[in-house]
Amino acid sequence: MSKRRTIRASELGEYMFCARAWWLDQIVSETGDAKLAASRTAAGERGHEQHGRAVRTVQREARLVRALWLLAAALLLAWLLTTVL
Repeated sequence: MSKRRTIRASELGEYMFCARAWWLDQIVSETGDAKLAASRTAAGERGHEQHGRAVRTVQREARLVRALWLLAAALLLAWLLTTVL
């Protein structure tokens, strides 16, 4: 009969955040190869940091675009009001 393991709620949360980190944790638990898992985890953390920076950059650019559209709309409205009146 196969050995069944209980999956904890914290494991589900870890998996939902990053399946790769969960998988690496399982490697350490099963094989004891902490050095390999640590190097891969560090690489993953760098990847997450890089992705986070990219997301923040896109968010900043989106805010700038919205502000420029609002400025353009305000200038158009001002021009229309001065032209019509």
